[in-house]
Amino acid sequence: AVVSTQSTGGQLQVDLLPEKVVKQSAEGKEEEVEVKNKLTTEQYTVKVHTGDKFGAGTDANCYISNYGTLGDSGERKLMKSENRDKFQRNQVDTFTIDCVELGDLYKIVLREDDS
Repeated sequence: AVVSTQSTGGQLQVDLLPEKVVKQSAEGKEEEVEVKNKLTTEQYTVKVHTGDKFGAGTDANCYISNYGTLGDSGERKLMKSENRDKFQRNQVDTFTIDCVELGDLYKIVLREDDS
């Protein structure tokens, strides 16, 4: 099952969760087995409020990594906001991140690439 897709800078990232796997017995016989305890997907809403100080805001690419008790999202580029020009002074940008269920979040890492 496709969890999410993301295209950045000519690269495509597709997150996949297998529904079935092929297991091989000691005798070499292959058997297709359904995955038990499948991960569920969630949609997380991220709101970024850029400060209201002189020089606040950026045109750089910004990325987020979410960490929870059940795993992490991996680094995701913050791409689509309701605002055309993201990360401007005293502005709130809202993003949606689709990924596996992370459990209780305990850390969020934001970074920008100085581009």
